[in-house]
Amino acid sequence: LAEGGILDEELISKTPSRAEGIDEETECLLRIYGCELIQEAGILLKLPQFTTATGQVIFHRFYYKKSIKKIDVRDTAMAALFLATKIEETPKKIRTILNVFNHLHQMREGSPIEPLDLNAKHYWDLKDTLIKIERYILKELGFTINIIHPHKFILSFTEVISKSELRQKSWNFLNDSLRTNICVRFKPQAVATTAIFIAARFEKVMIPPPWWELFDTTLEEIQAISYLILDLYTKPKACYIPIGTEPTNLSPFEIYREKPVIYESPVLIPENESSASHGNLHRDSKEQAVNGNGHLTSQNPRGNDYKDRDGDRLRPRNRDGNRDSQERERYRSKEKERERGREGDKSRDVRNQRMKDRDRDDRSSRFERQRERDRERDRERERERNREREREKNRSKR
Repeated sequence: LAEGGILDEELISKTPSRAEGIDEETECLLRIYGCELIQEAGILLKLPQFTTATGQVIFHRFYYKKSIKKIDVRDTAMAALFLATKIEETPKKIRTILNVFNHLHQMREGSPIEPLDLNAKHYWDLKDTLIKIERYILKELGFTINIIHPHKFILSFTEVISKSELRQKSWNFLNDSLRTNICVRFKPQAVATTAIFIAARFEKVMIPPPWWELFDTTLEEIQAISYLILDLYTKPKACYIPIGTEPTNLSPFEIYREKPVIYESPVLIPENESSASHGNLHRDSKEQAVNGNGHLTSQNPRGNDYKDRDGDRLRPRNRDGNRDSQERERYRSKEKERERGREGDKSRDVRNQRMKDRDRDDRSSRFERQRERDRERDRERERERNREREREKNRSKR
């Protein structure tokens, strides 16, 4: 990438996708499709337009490094938007990102709208793919993602030419231009100027030429960018085009329609049942069984430990089908310890309350004694003053 994230024309014409036999029209439609996914996901996630635009620019830059044939555009769009939320400091949870893209995929495919099952295998496959592609994008872009959007120039440019009524229309053209590769071919100032130029033509607003020279833009750049933006509206609606991705790199989106496998904890053997009919259930820790509901079950990955309905860990059964006596004793001792702890807590609370009451009584009694001493001292002073007054009267009479 050159300064400002602008690519050379040689790289524009010789992309990795075309080197692998993908024609220009197919690559263009897939780029539009991926950018539309990012835009729609940004709306559903209530993200700022700058975050969505950052994801679309990352999407375009990445496919000038790698081929569309190697990495599915749907996965890249999802990872690019997830990375953009971090760059623009508007973070979203991975689960939220996955659910939104799952919803968009189901809407485009016309399949029933169902949320992702967080316990299903394809959810974890999709999450793993998202994290891997995010790191892959950062690696290919050199961990340097410096993006200057043309949106930031619209306000100042329209104020300079005193055409504030063109702001919204220009903003709309900028959002549409992100579906093309304009963001990696031209300066953001030139793109913003062209958006104002097209908006003025559509709104039939006259701006004295050559006003674009104020913004360091040439007429040739305006013509080239205008052609690319207006050509976008002549193309058919973008849709996903399978391009023969290798089986090892298939997107997890391909298994959305498969029925997820439900994994549950194994059902413990009742106490009154013999071990003859269930002897093989706990024989091998790696063996899977089927419970009464017909769901696949597997043992605890930590080993041969199980948990009952209350979440207590249990050891494997003996041949007679009962719990190990040692396990029962351990359980009872733990219950006794808990009971003693609860009793100790109660007694400690009572003791603390008594100490607080005693301290409060001591403080109140000390306060009362001090007040009584103060009152006695005041009375003594009053008596002394009365005696002094009596002596004065007697002296005056004499």
